[in-house]
Amino acid sequence: MAESAVPTPTYFWGAQWGDKATPVGVGLRHTPDAEGIASIREQGGKPCAEPTAYYRGGYFDAASGRAGKVTGCTIGFERLVGRFVGDKSRGFTERGNFDIRLHVGNSGEEYGLTEGGEIIESAGLVFDGTLGGQPWHAAFTQHFGGDGATDPVDPKDAVSSLNVQLKSKEYRPLYAFVKTGAKVTICVARGDFVYKPFSLSPQDKFAATLKPGQCYSTTAKNTTGATYPWKLHDDIHAREKMVIWIVPAKATGGGTLPPATAKGPIQTAHEANLIIEKIINKNAVDCQITTYRLEARGTSGKWSIKGQLTIGGRSAVANWTIVGRKVVPANPLAADIDAGCP
Repeated sequence: MAESAVPTPTYFWGAQWGDKATPVGVGLRHTPDAEGIASIREQGGKPCAEPTAYYRGGYFDAASGRAGKVTGCTIGFERLVGRFVGDKSRGFTERGNFDIRLHVGNSGEEYGLTEGGEIIESAGLVFDGTLGGQPWHAAFTQHFGGDGATDPVDPKDAVSSLNVQLKSKEYRPLYAFVKTGAKVTICVARGDFVYKPFSLSPQDKFAATLKPGQCYSTTAKNTTGATYPWKLHDDIHAREKMVIWIVPAKATGGGTLPPATAKGPIQTAHEANLIIEKIINKNAVDCQITTYRLEARGTSGKWSIKGQLTIGGRSAVANWTIVGRKVVPANPLAADIDAGCP
């Protein structure tokens, strides 16, 4: 079998989903947190607790012609919850909640791998749940430009411990993000089958035999300096596959703001960007900020940060400086954002 050109996804929900048996299809793209938070609140929903990832998109009902927008956020790595709102410009006024879970479908044997079982793709994946209280099922159809399925893993989305269940010949969840050093526990559901989980990934090789009710624990290791996919398989059940993205210690260590007791000047551009990111996220809804990109330049103790923002559908630029540890707005828009856009 020739090696697939499709890279291993990170944000698996980012894709086009549809099914002949259920006419409601949806396209989802992974979005920055600020954009997702603003959108889900605008649609009458609530942001999810961190760590979470946000997705936006549109739905279309082939049977009735209904269409609209959706915004959702992840609970764990298997579940996506959120809101749908009908397209008012076309006379569709329905709105409500959706709650779906990702898993391998009946065609799971097609859940693609390269020869040797190393690359996990999206083919064969489905979700099941409810849309407006009605059953909702869809299968992966295709990826599309801008769906964010292969976005770099945001270190703040990584967890410090992970429980994985082997049930009905599947890993649950199918993917996850963990920090280097995270404890990963794999357990077989009671009353299920015997499993032989293993991985050939060079940083985290292991093999185990587990009976129903038994568990195996290990620690996620990553000395590469970059986020890498730890790929899990099973020696008995061919369709059973999982990818755990392990974020390096440097990234997760820098993925949070310095402790409140930290003293001394800001040392790195990454740290400077994080401080401004916290200000933007805090005021994203009040300031109608849907997307942003930050660039910090300077040296230890003195940084200039340029923020390219989308505010109320328009592009804008906000500038800040950080001297020592003091944040100073450098243009009127940055001052407004700092003040919460009164």
